[in-house]
Amino acid sequence: PAVLQERLSALDQAGRRNVQELKTKSKVSPESIQGYKQAINDLLASGEVRDQEGYAITGLKEGQLKTLDQILEHIQGSTSLEQASKVYAMLGTGGGKTLLAGVALLPVLESLSSSLGSKRLVFSSASEALISQAKADLSAYRGGTLPKGLEFATHEELISQRNLEVQGQRPRTSSNTTGTALKDTSIIMDEVDAAFLKPPLSQGTPQGEISPTITTAK
Repeated sequence: PAVLQERLSALDQAGRRNVQELKTKSKVSPESIQGYKQAINDLLASGEVRDQEGYAITGLKEGQLKTLDQILEHIQGSTSLEQASKVYAMLGTGGGKTLLAGVALLPVLESLSSSLGSKRLVFSSASEALISQAKADLSAYRGGTLPKGLEFATHEELISQRNLEVQGQRPRTSSNTTGTALKDTSIIMDEVDAAFLKPPLSQGTPQGEISPTITTAK
């Protein structure tokens, strides 16, 4: 829908504006942060963002708002792109991480990624099932299309790629990714405990917590 694309475009512009300020002035003004929040509010208030069942999402839930504020406060308090790109946040299972990361925050995350010189931005989760769910949710939220340039990979795929690179072998491509080297990759990581802890603390337990993050792989 034209209204949805117009609101998404406005949010993209607000995200780029925040990152450009940080890049050129080493800080983001409160006015720019507030403008970004307003662009999110305008997008959701349009009634055009819908879930897979077709229900309109007209606002963020309390937990999403808290996490959004935490991440934007981190960006506002950062003095470099590198500092801003490394953020860790926690949101309860079922709290709406995909909407937050893949719609509300994606423009600023994409802009941070490209400004850091990354050649790709990857959304990573613990399993193919969770990746499929995220892709279906994102497509619904964005009117039937996935974000251009956003790739998807499981944690295991990224770990395998890292192992290959350490051995001096070329990264593999898959149905989700181009195989770009990890040093040229920025990552939005869902279920981050699943990647680093065995067994994971939270995967599949509604009372637990799962953690999205964006970082530049090194």
